[in-house]
Amino acid sequence: MSSCYGEYGGSVVRTFSGGGAKWMAGAILKPEDVMNWPEANRRALQKEGKVDWFGPPVKEEQEARESGSPAPKRGTVGAKVKAETKAPATRRVRQ
Repeated sequence: MSSCYGEYGGSVVRTFSGGGAKWMAGAILKPEDVMNWPEANRRALQKEGKVDWFGPPVKEEQEARESGSPAPKRGTVGAKVKAETKAPATRRVRQ
């Protein structure tokens, strides 16, 4: 696969149909989605302005991905903090 035509995925700029699906503007094409598409089709999508293909990651990003730890599970940290810092309930006094 060519490095500028889908090896790292891409972003849909204008809606098109391809690979058995309709891709809407703003969608992200994963490398797995486009790996079986002919390279001529991927080039044509870029030439027509329908897809912007991502390039290879910069050296620093690649190093961070390889050496980094996995992110914490979503929603667990904030839920604990909210429960601990919640103010006690008080009765409202009408005036």
